[in-house]
Amino acid sequence: MLWSVLVVGAALVGGGCGPSDAMEAGNATQGVDESDPEGRFCGGLAAIPCPSGYICVDDPADTCDPAQGGRDCSGRCTAATAATCGDEPGDHYVLTDPARCQGVLFKCATGLTAFFNDCGCGCGPE
Repeated sequence: MLWSVLVVGAALVGGGCGPSDAMEAGNATQGVDESDPEGRFCGGLAAIPCPSGYICVDDPADTCDPAQGGRDCSGRCTAATAATCGDEPGDHYVLTDPARCQGVLFKCATGLTAFFNDCGCGCGPE
């Protein structure tokens, strides 16, 4: 009887998933290529940034729309191009480093309003 209890106990303990098994299974099911930031999750409540050279754009697949008052909407990282980062018509950048924008106070001229985006911060048309 004692022998059968030991055999069953060893089978239960030895047959479980170890940490490496669980990690391998998790990595296999996610299918995310960490070396390619294109399409990676960004924004949201935690304001997750994109890597350098990428900007966070609204995810059209969800129902959150920042243009309609949606707050903390998630987005997807997309490669920044001259047309999407720094060349917006009428926008004048004070800084092109979003991290530095958090600690800078600036005032916009009459008729302009402050903006903050993934390219930096500055003043633009109202």
